[in-house]
Amino acid sequence: MQSLTAGIALVLVQFSVALVMAGIFTAVPSEKCTRYWAWSGALSALGVMTVVLNAGRPNYFFLVVGNFLLIGGVMLQWWGVQNFYGKRPSPVGWCTALAFCVVYVALLAMDAPVYSRAALASVTCAVLYFGIACSLMRNGSRKRTFGNLLGLLGSLLIVVSCVYRSFVSYQGSMFFLPTTDNSIGVSVVFLVPLVGTQVLAMALLLLYFERMVKRKDYLAAHDDLTGLMNRRAVIAAGEREIDIAIRTGIPLSVAYIDIDHFKSINDRFGHETGDKVLADIARILQKTCRRIDLGGRYGGEEFCVIFPGINAAQAVVAGTRLLDAIRSACFAEVGRVTMSIGIAELSATPESREWNALMKSADDALYQAKAQGRNRLCLAGAPDDRTPAPADAAEQ
Repeated sequence: MQSLTAGIALVLVQFSVALVMAGIFTAVPSEKCTRYWAWSGALSALGVMTVVLNAGRPNYFFLVVGNFLLIGGVMLQWWGVQNFYGKRPSPVGWCTALAFCVVYVALLAMDAPVYSRAALASVTCAVLYFGIACSLMRNGSRKRTFGNLLGLLGSLLIVVSCVYRSFVSYQGSMFFLPTTDNSIGVSVVFLVPLVGTQVLAMALLLLYFERMVKRKDYLAAHDDLTGLMNRRAVIAAGEREIDIAIRTGIPLSVAYIDIDHFKSINDRFGHETGDKVLADIARILQKTCRRIDLGGRYGGEEFCVIFPGINAAQAVVAGTRLLDAIRSACFAEVGRVTMSIGIAELSATPESREWNALMKSADDALYQAKAQGRNRLCLAGAPDDRTPAPADAAEQ
């Protein structure tokens, strides 16, 4: 009775996992990892049900099918975790599954006891779940999330249970219970995998929702076309950097950038080509600026770069480097493209130490650069400090 109750509980847990994962698969059909997890839950549920329903009067065919379904479910679960982190299926998993099939068929050919095949299935599951634990540990992120730790705990619990099953399988029944009245053994065989399965399922869901939240936050703060910060994120970053500059006394500068005659590019070559130009300029901007510089698309063909820790003179050097990079680039279909840049440094006066005031100064410098013929850089408060356009630079 105890075995039957535990078996039914295990089936219910596996079916719950299958339903939850299938629900995610239905809600997010484009996620490959959730498809793996949905099929993993379904195969595991069918495998456990097949084994449990044949416990009283074993049908060897259904037992073989059940074991293969269980192994297939665990394999898909591991593949889902690897796909979640952008990895390809590990060759260790393939080799483990292949070795299981070969040895299992050999045991069938030798008419080995059913418990030897059960032990083989337990060892194989232990190896695969250990692979899941390793994938959760080596996810490429230095900061472990609660979902990582929870998944690691669930995987290791199942590994312990599977290893214990393999040791006691020759002594017990179809459910791999010890022959003696051992409550600890019963707990390890049934309660530990039940808890481990639930914990691992919760961890996978938590990891998935954590990524959805991060993706939502990223999309809310970044421009779809260029991948740079959007206007709202740039303003928030600018206000944050101003607070840091005021507290620490370090300099802060900004560059306000506008692509010259961008409307004519759209009119002549089409908006699709114009979008490609914007994306290419964004890539050049990211490549040219420092890692700590904060660049974003401020609107339309306008960009903004925040230079933490450098003064106006240093910002002019950085802006000139960006101008030269754009001048030397060749854009598909369009050819040469130029831009105008206005640079301003955070003022020492209290009334000017706000983002709007700083951007107003940079905007005035940008207007001055355009008035002087475009394709150049001007510094706020220094009308004669500008970078002239070279003779071979083609203006649009």
